[in-house]
Amino acid sequence: MPDIPATAEYLRANQPSPVDLVLLHGWAGSSDCWRPLLGALRGWANVTLIDWRPVASVPEVVDQVLALAPSQAVYVGWSLGGQLAAALATQAPQRASGVVTVASNPRFSAEGSWPGVAPAELVSFQHGLVRSPARTLRRFITLQCQGHAEERALARQLAAQGTGWSAPALAAGLQWLAELDMRSVLPALTCPQQHLLAAADALVPESLGESLRELLAGTAAASVETLPGTCHALPLAAPVALASALHRIVACDAPATEATEAAQQAPVSKQAIAQSFSRAAPRYDSVAALQRDVGERLLRLYPPVGRPPATVLDLGCGTG
Repeated sequence: MPDIPATAEYLRANQPSPVDLVLLHGWAGSSDCWRPLLGALRGWANVTLIDWRPVASVPEVVDQVLALAPSQAVYVGWSLGGQLAAALATQAPQRASGVVTVASNPRFSAEGSWPGVAPAELVSFQHGLVRSPARTLRRFITLQCQGHAEERALARQLAAQGTGWSAPALAAGLQWLAELDMRSVLPALTCPQQHLLAAADALVPESLGESLRELLAGTAAASVETLPGTCHALPLAAPVALASALHRIVACDAPATEATEAAQQAPVSKQAIAQSFSRAAPRYDSVAALQRDVGERLLRLYPPVGRPPATVLDLGCGTG
């Protein structure tokens, strides 16, 4: 399957806003991971969803993203996307008004006292990807969901999002995870930076928080926060908590204008919501885990009958 260049979807805020967010997914994922947050984020920010692949060098991928992004934005990167966000702010500091990493490690591979994934485990993933790509992806998905209350439902959501990655892109992404080291980059960033970690993350150790604080001790406008009770797949596992954290980090620091004050007081735009649903329609079923779970539970409550019913009425069941 050939990989396409980075693509973008631009979603305006429900009311005029000076804040732009660019959201970057992680390895074997897609921009669909951010959709559970869009309702909350678009209340105060314009959002650009980027689908990208690590099929070129880091500077080349950064150039692809910059070609699709607003002239200036806060870059929010989940997992490997966090490293890409830091690289972007380094390569084009005039384009980044802030960087927020989500369940991301500036060096994913553990080294000395630096916490991370054991190098041998990353090598195991690389070998497994060659022998059995599907099995390796399932293993990675399991690790991302570990620690979540509804691991199976979350795993189904993640599995549906990795279908657009070719074998070369998956291999290149694992190489990035094994080799990229952004530890010298973060203290040199000129824009504000925030790092959000998950307390039950099986891929990014909770102890990374202290290591990051030490790394950024002399850096102005840098902070580290751990969100309790959630796993590596933060955007899907805890969208409300993550959206709230982003609002607190980004929106509260944005300069107040008449437009933003009006946006806070204005009612939600029903037309904007309808347009958002229409754009997401081709991918809706892949992320409708809650709807499927509710449907399955309702079907289990349906009393057995001797013959199928003559009529079935669908009342707002989405994709059915």
